[in-house]
Amino acid sequence: MSEPAQSSHPPVRRRTHRRREGQRRLAFLVATFVMLASVALAIAVDGPASEAPVGAAAASGVADGALIVAHHGAAGDASAGLLGGALADVKADLTTRVQSFGAERGAIVPAIHLTAVRATNEPGPDGLYRTRETVETIQAYLDLARSIDAQLILDVRPGRARWIDELRYLRPFLNQPDVGVSLDPEWKTGPDGVPGQQVGEITASTINQLSRFVGELALENDLPDKLMVVHQFAPGMIVNRHGIVQRAGVRLIVDINGQGDPANKRLTYSALTAEDGAWQWGIKLFPNLEPNALTPDELRKLDPAPALVIFQ
Repeated sequence: MSEPAQSSHPPVRRRTHRRREGQRRLAFLVATFVMLASVALAIAVDGPASEAPVGAAAASGVADGALIVAHHGAAGDASAGLLGGALADVKADLTTRVQSFGAERGAIVPAIHLTAVRATNEPGPDGLYRTRETVETIQAYLDLARSIDAQLILDVRPGRARWIDELRYLRPFLNQPDVGVSLDPEWKTGPDGVPGQQVGEITASTINQLSRFVGELALENDLPDKLMVVHQFAPGMIVNRHGIVQRAGVRLIVDINGQGDPANKRLTYSALTAEDGAWQWGIKLFPNLEPNALTPDELRKLDPAPALVIFQ
């Protein structure tokens, strides 16, 4: 009896093996490409190597060397700052404040610093512990700002929400040439936190991602450099602050905003401004809570000189 034929099976097994080996190699190459693309994207989003030169401050809505004087608060809430009264009163009060700095000492730009995303101690319908100001109200304050050639700065206190989601909500306004944004990390909590029960934080990496978003809006829409303010009153509120990068289209200001008497205000300001970086400086005062607050003349003489003074 002859032996069984064996000619067809080994070649089939070899072809199957080669096909599977080719598939594995292709999968490896695809995975490698995806990994390299992800690394490149991460560098583009958050690395200084991708940065274009920062535009001159004079190209922004605020001339280089001008002092920005702002009133901060929430619409309809007099307890939250200086913007809670009637719009006519808000306008008159800010105008008087600007005049108190004396135009003869240099250019002054007024600003309305409106809390557009407000942290709450209740979760709300979406469980994010924040409320958003209505488009109609924000527009009313923008109209007011324009009536006195002021900047509008939209303050974000996100609770458990993501920073980027709140900036996307405000995008129709950030597309405007005279609207900036501020980040208030005191009111940013983790997934289990409640605003007001602990002081929040923001990382340099997050600031870089958000400034990229804001800067791209400015560049894509051919807008002046946009104001972007980050509030801080304790060292840990901005993690890895030296890692903040410069962005084309963005004028970044770190605002020192703790409460206290003049001596403590000076000490805090001096301590937190000791580190140079890719930003300018601001300071916040609470005239209804701080007796004998620093005067306009004393504020101008601070070292380093602030680019922004906020009254809340």
